[in-house]
Amino acid sequence: MSMDFVKAIGCPRCAASTVKELPNRAVAFLFSTVKAPAFVVRPPERGGIRFQLMGLIEVVSIENNGETPIGSMEIHIDASMKMRMTSRAVRGRVNLETIRFITRSPQYLVQEELDDASFLSREILQRMVNDILKQGIPIPVHPLFKLQKPNLKLGERTMLLETNFQLNQNLIRQLTGEKLA
Repeated sequence: MSMDFVKAIGCPRCAASTVKELPNRAVAFLFSTVKAPAFVVRPPERGGIRFQLMGLIEVVSIENNGETPIGSMEIHIDASMKMRMTSRAVRGRVNLETIRFITRSPQYLVQEELDDASFLSREILQRMVNDILKQGIPIPVHPLFKLQKPNLKLGERTMLLETNFQLNQNLIRQLTGEKLA
C-alpha cells in the first residue's frame, strides 16, 4: 500500500513515530485474518446482521534491497449491516461500530497513536465500504430467470429469500427450438 492510502485511512497517526525513524522509505501495511469473520443473522428488531473481524496488520518498510519488518498490530472490527434487494443486486449499508488497533510492537507502534488512528479511520473506512456497497453486489441468477420483487427476511440465524420469477421465453425457445403456449 502506498503512503497515500495510509494517509487516507488515518494511519499516519499510528505510523507517525515510525515514519520519523524511516524517512524517504515506503511503508506497507499487510493485512491477514487471525480468525474467520463471524456473522450473526437475527431479526431486525434484535440487531439484524452483525459481524466481527479480527486481523493482523504487519507494517514493513520497503527499500531498494527489499522489505524490512517494522512491527505489527491487531485490528478488531465490530459492525452491523442493513441490506435491501433489487431484482439484480443486493445493496447494503455498513455501520462500523468499533475499530480497535492493538499494538504487538510497542517500541515502534505506540498504543496512544493507534487509539487516535482507530478513532480517525472509522468514518473513512465506513465510507469506503459503503461506497462499494452502494453500487450493489450482483445476484448470480441464470439468464433464464428474472427475479420479481425479491424479499429478504431475517430470522434467528437464518436468511430467507422469497421471490417470484419470470422465465425468459426467448432463451427457452432457443434452448428447446419450440414455442411455448
